[in-house]
Amino acid sequence: MEIRFRSDVSVTLLRSWGGDRDIVEDAQARDPGTAVEEARIAPILRALLQRKIVHTSPFEHSGMCVHVEAPAVVWWEWTRHRFMPQSRQDHSFNLESGRYKQLRPEFYLPSEDRPVREPDGFKPMKPDLLTDPALASEVGDIQADVFADAWEAYERQLARGVAREVARNVLGPAVYYAGRVSGGVLTWLHFLALRTRDDAANPSSYPQWEIEQVARKCEDVLAGLFPQTVGAWREFGRRAP
Repeated sequence: MEIRFRSDVSVTLLRSWGGDRDIVEDAQARDPGTAVEEARIAPILRALLQRKIVHTSPFEHSGMCVHVEAPAVVWWEWTRHRFMPQSRQDHSFNLESGRYKQLRPEFYLPSEDRPVREPDGFKPMKPDLLTDPALASEVGDIQADVFADAWEAYERQLARGVAREVARNVLGPAVYYAGRVSGGVLTWLHFLALRTRDDAANPSSYPQWEIEQVARKCEDVLAGLFPQTVGAWREFGRRAP
């Protein structure tokens, strides 16, 4: 199989439930068949989000499920960070399994606009990396050679009857996995607060480049489904509810 090198990630909406109106009606525990007035939706959403301690439960009843294609390093970060206390809803994940199917020969390479150089005085907790297109291109060449060797080793093992779950060990964190992620609006807002950088946010976060690209695409989808909710969340500093 021919290797494909990619610098992109993809996020595709599969389904959603609820909307801005539903969040308000759930907050008010309205009787079935009674609707909140349109003019009241935005003010109530703002009231729910602007408090020092956000009234969170109404945002758990609406949400979305997306299909994501991203390198393994993104999935590693996404699943190992627990975004919510145990008493709240968290993301649900289903990833394709490298145990039961042969993975696709797709590997992530940094694009030229991906910051790659550590500046003098670099601080890991505030990783302000610098863009360097020439260095990024060199990095791409080096890593492409390694990935080609890794894929050849993977296929060679499979041809000898090695179990897929063992053979995949050579592929590393740059190989692409596809999967589905579901969560309520509350969970998504918390994820976006932690995995997007905005120096005007309160507080600001410093995510790795690759997972921020996924988060930004998720935010675009969420904003299309819940425009007033996301708008108010942005206005109030993008803070984690």
